[in-house]
Amino acid sequence: MFVRHTGQTFHAFVQRQRVLTACQLLRDARLKLDAVAGMVGYRDTQSFTHVFKRIEGVTPGQYRRRMAGAF
Repeated sequence: MFVRHTGQTFHAFVQRQRVLTACQLLRDARLKLDAVAGMVGYRDTQSFTHVFKRIEGVTPGQYRRRMAGAF
């Protein structure tokens, strides 16, 4: 039923929501990547980076650098 309404699995939905929240947190350069990973529910940065890159197409560090240049 969830897939029918959202077009994605619940697991994919949760991962996307975590990454969207991480994108907001990564804009704060004071937060370390491992802290951001923990804040969005990942126990290690390797898993976080893998999921983040699959969804966003860049690593969290690359994303942060791009956003720093955008302001």
